[in-house]
Order: sequence, then structure tokens, then C-alpha cells
Amino acid sequence: IHPFDDGNGRVGRAIADQALSQDLGFPTLGCLATAIEQNKKAYYQELANASRGDGNIQPWLDFFTKMAVDAQQIALKQVDFILDKTRFFERFSGKLNARQQKAFDVVFRRGPDRIARGITPKDYTKITKCPARTAGRDIAGLVEMGAITRVPGTATRNARYAITLPRQSQDSDRA
Repeated sequence: IHPFDDGNGRVGRAIADQALSQDLGFPTLGCLATAIEQNKKAYYQELANASRGDGNIQPWLDFFTKMAVDAQQIALKQVDFILDKTRFFERFSGKLNARQQKAFDVVFRRGPDRIARGITPKDYTKITKCPARTAGRDIAGLVEMGAITRVPGTATRNARYAITLPRQSQDSDRA
């Protein structure tokens, strides 16, 4: 759906989201624009094929349906991330010092992909602007309280720590 001559797809995607919500009878949790952005080249190719084709729009409908399903998966991952973040900060509320709190605030603000990478002493030092020795003590404290765990196989000098995300059983059952 491209209602404007300039090819403004944002409005078209907003209309598609609204139409989908109306048809379902409830608001979608979709991230349609994100799903399409992640598949932009294929999206424009399928749109071009539908525009130039023989009038058979079934391939376009199949593609768009896949994008709608992908959008729901993106939304679920985002909800899981927000729940993980909330549970993490609830679990460690009052246990983190100001530097530790700042480090986790920054890392979580950068999103799920950043959380998946974990944190290194170098990252910690850069974020908190503290000396390496202080970072080492803070990291040891985080390991002791269970907020992070050392990734096996990483050398002491290049240690990487995974952030412990407290998941409830229903979250892992849903995946």
C-alpha cells in the first residue's frame, strides 16, 4: 500500500497495521515497519513484482503475511526483553552500587543484541569511567551476587561476562 506518489511507505505500513488490527478486532503487537525494514530489499522487490505482474497478487499476499508473522515475533522478543530487564532490576534492586547500576542502565538501553554480547572489564571501565582495579572489584561483586557469569573459554585478560537474566518458566515454555 503506497497511497502517495512519492512512495511514502510509512503511511502505507501504518494503514496496513490499522487494517490488520481492525480485522482481528484488537490492536496488534506488531512491529510491521521493523519487519519490513529488516527485509527491505525483498519488500521492494515483491512490491515491484506485484505492480508489474499479471494481476495475480497471491505472491504479494504471501510475502506480506510472512512480514506480519515476523512482526509478531519481533514484538514478542521485545516484550521478553522488557520483562527480562524488569526482572533483572527487581532482583538486584538495592544491591548494585552506583557504577554497577550505571553500567547495566547503559547496556540495557542499547537493547537485546547488546545484552546478548555481555560485558567485558574494558566495557565496564569505559561506561563507568572508573579505574581498572575498581572495575575488577565491581565485576567480582557482580559475579558473587549472580548478576553476571563468566563466559567459559574467555581468558582472564579478555574475560567476557554474560548478564544473568532471570526468566520465569512460562517465558521459556513459550519460545
